[in-house]
Formats: sequence, structure tokens, C-alpha cells
Amino acid sequence: MVRAKRIIEDMAPFSPGDAVLAMNGSDHRAPEPHLPSLFAEANGRQDKIEFRIGSLTEYLAGAPEPATTWRGEMRSGARANLLMGVVSARMPLKQLEFAASTMLERYAEPLAAIAGTDAERILAKPWRGLVENSAHDSICGCGIDAVADAVAGRYREAHRVADLVARDALETLAARVDASALGEGDEGILAFNPSPLQRSELVEVAVTTPAPPEEVSFRGPGGELLAVQPLEVTDQVIVDMTLRGDEVGRIVPTMHSRMLGPMYINELAIERGRPSTIRLRLGPVPVGDFDVETAKQEVERAVADHPRGRFHVIGVGPPLCRLLAQSPPLDGLGWAVLSPTIGPVGVDGGATARGMTLANEHLRAEVRDDGSVDLTHVASGRTYRGILSLRDGGDAGDEYNYSPPERDRIVDRPESAVTSVTRAGPLEARLSVAMRWKLPSALASNRRQCARRTIVVPITLELSLRAGEPFLRATFRIDNTARDHRLRVHFPLPFSADRSRADGAFEIVERGLEAEGGFEAPLATFPCRRWVDGSDAAGGLAVIHRGTPEYELVGGAELAVTLLRCVGWLSRQDLSTRSGPAGPSIETPGAQLLGEHVMRLAVYPHAGGVLEGGVLDAAEAFTLPLRGIGLRAHDGNLPAAGGSLTVTPGQVRLSSLATIDGRAEARVYNASGAAVEARLHVREPLRTSEVATIDLLGRERDRLSMRDGAVAITLRPHEIVTVRLA
Repeated sequence: MVRAKRIIEDMAPFSPGDAVLAMNGSDHRAPEPHLPSLFAEANGRQDKIEFRIGSLTEYLAGAPEPATTWRGEMRSGARANLLMGVVSARMPLKQLEFAASTMLERYAEPLAAIAGTDAERILAKPWRGLVENSAHDSICGCGIDAVADAVAGRYREAHRVADLVARDALETLAARVDASALGEGDEGILAFNPSPLQRSELVEVAVTTPAPPEEVSFRGPGGELLAVQPLEVTDQVIVDMTLRGDEVGRIVPTMHSRMLGPMYINELAIERGRPSTIRLRLGPVPVGDFDVETAKQEVERAVADHPRGRFHVIGVGPPLCRLLAQSPPLDGLGWAVLSPTIGPVGVDGGATARGMTLANEHLRAEVRDDGSVDLTHVASGRTYRGILSLRDGGDAGDEYNYSPPERDRIVDRPESAVTSVTRAGPLEARLSVAMRWKLPSALASNRRQCARRTIVVPITLELSLRAGEPFLRATFRIDNTARDHRLRVHFPLPFSADRSRADGAFEIVERGLEAEGGFEAPLATFPCRRWVDGSDAAGGLAVIHRGTPEYELVGGAELAVTLLRCVGWLSRQDLSTRSGPAGPSIETPGAQLLGEHVMRLAVYPHAGGVLEGGVLDAAEAFTLPLRGIGLRAHDGNLPAAGGSLTVTPGQVRLSSLATIDGRAEARVYNASGAAVEARLHVREPLRTSEVATIDLLGRERDRLSMRDGAVAITLRPHEIVTVRLA
């Protein structure tokens, strides 16, 4: 009764009405089975307070109408611990989650649905792993090292399985697409667009080329010539084994043609020695005359001379070239066959790298002596100076909360920065900035200040511009040797922004410069799913990431994105940003994140706001690259270029496309705060005559009519709708 009266007094300022909600229990306590009998006894002994057990739904049904309306996030540390530092704890787990969920949701499931591969049961396992990792102490990284290792293992396995399913589905789709325009022996490219909007970008793929790669281009299904930039050429080692002579002798009689698997033997040479080498030159088509019987006899003679000797059998295929190729415009969730042709193609307005400067038709990036960048948006003329600058400080916190030491030491400039050109263009130009940072090795033993001893932390910043691409790619390669610190990358703004906008689960979240505090210090660090944006009336700057979700709009003057937050404790009681512990005081040396890390970002300056400025489309382009595979000539029942699903207008976004119980389902949502008519343009192989909206349990709600291959649905602000397509 004493506790109940205290709860009623605490809640009185909020005018709860006759029914007062008292949440019972926590994530560290099991349900209390004695509550029903305890409440029955309390109700029997007095009649001033009636105790009932109920659900939130039951409580809200009888609650008074609120006097005020709140719009925005229900996220506050004013009356309870929010533990906001978990967004940046154990950052590699966030990166693994991002990679696994992206591969599942935007590649494996959609490709399997389009290609018609039966992958539901296979994909159930990686989804189970992601669900097991969704326990908040798991994905949040606020557990012991052994738990973090198990979580990382499940994410890696989920990504591996999803990637295999996506590859299998893409190969199945390629087998259905008409590739008869390819020449005999030529290897073409099937380029796939994972987005429900038209995209024309670069696709990276490894294929064989009919001539040296610098002398090759590609042709799209419409006859358009497409430029190529070779990246790397390697030999294909298809067979590599060492056998005894008598083992080789038993294999030779089984060879009845020049075929070895899917490849042709075009040349055979024997090099006598210890061991002897049988060298095969293989290819996708027969080249020249090759007498199988004569070759077998040569091998048999060599084996007869040394029946117990060792023979190294190596079969090498044509050189494999990893390259970037232009793609023609690809329709939503669509594809196109690219055919190789002899003769290079020039690039109008391509990307260039000279000295310390990158440029394309949209952007100009100049590296400063300290490794930061001045980025100019060509269309508007606005320059963002000193972006991608690093800032490091101490962290006396734990896995739950960041907490700076009393006497912090901020390091915001490297000891040295050396810039070099690593790709000159024309499709992709790249600079490498090798920096040497001297950081405090750890906190001092009293944890109130940083240690005097410094340690070298090598950091390389790779900057890339691609032809036609409106954002700057930035990859940080960090060899972390320091402990107890937070490393952030900063993006100063040439204007004052009073709020940030960020990618949420199913909406664009708008946040001010401050956070609510009370139980915790009101640190204005927030999560974002894929991007954060700072803008004024003329335009803004979006920072897009692949798994580094914590950001802050610092004083309205600059965006800061956390790359690493390195701590050595699960929880402590001596933080300046939180009262008391958030968990057990256990050391977690793995959370110091020593070792090598790779963080990938994109910087997108734009005119206008988030929606009209194309931030959502830029995020799709960076986080969901086109996917490509090689293919050879064959007939197919799908056209050489096609698209299966396009969603319009731009504020309507695709969340998922998956096969559920044998039927394709698409989930879309309205990212804007205004009602909109969404149109889903559906084509083969997803086209169907029966379309309906369904609820989350798969039950049909409303039948929809398809007109001219499209379904129209009116979406309320921020509404989420699932549509059964087939």
C-alpha cells in the first residue's frame, strides 16, 4: 500500500484520472507469479484502492482524453534511463547488423521473389538469427564479450546465407533472361537494380573480356555504348591439385573429349621436374585444334616414366577482370543484359583525380593539408569547408553511456596527412589520404583524465567520385590501438540549422538541438537508420552510412557521426552522465575495439529539402549498389531489359518484397507527413490479376484493381501498407 500511494502521488501532476497505470517488472526480472494472490488480498483488506492486472490496451481504452497532443518521438531520459550510448557501443555489431538485414531485405528476398526460387525455408534461418540478436542487450552491444562474439557470429551467418540466396536467385533470373544477342564465347553482364525506382549507375563485376580490358566496352539492349574502367586482372585457376603418377594414370582413360566441366581444354603442356607440372589452358569456347588422344598419350608417357612421382595439375582459364561498367537506365527492381564489344568508349563529364582534387559534373572535393575536405556543390555553388575532419576525445563511460573525463584531451589534427591518387578515372576517381594520429593510449588510472602516454593510430581516408554520381564516397580505414576514447567525424555547415532530419524505421524523424535529460545528462546524440541531414531553406548536407548510426547536430553548426566508441566496462557507477549503474560492473576488454575497422560514408550536398532534394534516392544508391553477374549466350522467356516493380512517387518507399507462403508481398510506406497516392507498377515476372492489401497476419483487407499494370493506393501520412501481388 505504501508503494501504491507513492506511485499515485508521483503520477498526480499528469492528471491520469481514476485509473493510474503502474508498470511492474523490468528486463532483469522474471514475471512475479504471486501478484494475483497479492492483489486479491489487498483488495479484500481495504476499499480505497482497487488493484487490477491488465494490458496497455485495456488501460488506454478507459484513460481520459489527453489535454495536449505530442508529435514526434517518445524518447526521453527525463524520468528513466534512456541509455543512449548503446547506439555507438561495439560499432562493428551495428555494421554487421546493417549488412545482414540489408542483404536479407533488399537483395535475397526480392531476388528470390522475382526469380521464383523457393527460398522461404532457407531464409528462415538467417531471419531467426536476426530475431535472436534483436534482444536489446545483444544488438545494443551492452553485454559481456562472449555475448558480443555470439551476436557477431549470427550476423555473419545470416549475411552469408542471404548472399548465397541472392546469388542463386540472380543466376536463376539470368537463365530466364534472353541473352541471345551475346556472341559465341562472349561473357556479358546481367546488371540488377535492387531499388523500386529507375537507376543508371556503375556496376562492379568480375568477367572475362574478349580483348584486353582497356580495349573493351559494353553495349546495352537498346544499342547504347557503355564505358568500362578496369580495376584488376587476375588469372582464373580452375584446377589446382597434386597427384601421384599412378593416380593421374587412372584419370586419363576417363577423358573422352576436350571438355573439363563447363570449360574447353585448348592447350596442354607438360613440364618435367620434381614435381612435374601438367598445365592446361582452359576457355569457355574451343580455340584452335586440340587432339584429345594425342594429349592423353603424352600424359600417359610422362606418368609411365615416373609412376610414383608427383604431378602438379593446374588448369588456368582466361584472365578474370574486375571492372566498373556503366549501366543503361534500369527500371525498378529490373535488369539489363550488357554485351561486350571491342573498342573503348569515352566518358563525357567523367570523374577526375589530380593532385589533391577530385571532380565530376556535380561535385568538386579538395583535400586540405590536415586531411579534411572542402566540398563544393557545383549546381548551387555552396562549399562545405573542412568536412570529414576527425575529432577524438576520452570516454570514461561504459557500454550504456558516453561520459567524458573531467579533464578531457581533444585531438582534432593528425601528425601528418599524405594524399595520393589511386584511381584517375574516368568512371571512378579516387584519392587516398594516409594520416598518422597520435592519441592518448587510454585513460589515466584515476579515470578523470587521459593518460599522458600517446600512441600512434594509423587512419586512411579513401575519397571517391564516380561519373554522374551526386555524392562523395568516403571510406575510413582505422587501425585502432587506443583505449577509452570516442572518435567522431565532423561536417561543418555553412549555415545554422535548428534541427536535424534522419532516417527512421518507417519515417523521417525531425529532432531539435537538445535532448530531454533528468536521470541521464541530456546528450543530443541520436540514432539514424541510413542517413542524417542538416539543412536550411536553400539546401543542405546529408551524411549517409552503412552501419554507423549515431549522430549529433552540434550547436546547429556541424554534424558529427560516431565512428568508434571504445570502453572497457559493461557498466560503472562513476559516470558524469548517469546516476548509478545500468548493469553489472564487469570488464569488457573486447568493447575497446582494438584492431582494424572500415567505415563507409557518403556525403550528399543538395538543393531544397530532404524529399525534393533527393536524399532518399541518394541513400538507396549508396547503401544498395547495383549487383551484376556474368552470363553467356542463351535464349530466355524474359526480355533482355525489364523491371518487375516500380513505386512512385518518391516519398513512398519500399520496405520489403518477399515470398510469403508462396505469394509475393510488397510492403510500402509513406515517408512524408502528407497524404499521397502511391502507385505500384507491376510487371513480369510479378504481374498478377489479383491484388489485395493484407494485415500483418496475412489476412486480406481490401481487393485492389490493376489498371495499365499499376495499382493505386491512397496512403495517410506515415502509413504502412502491405500488398499481396501474386
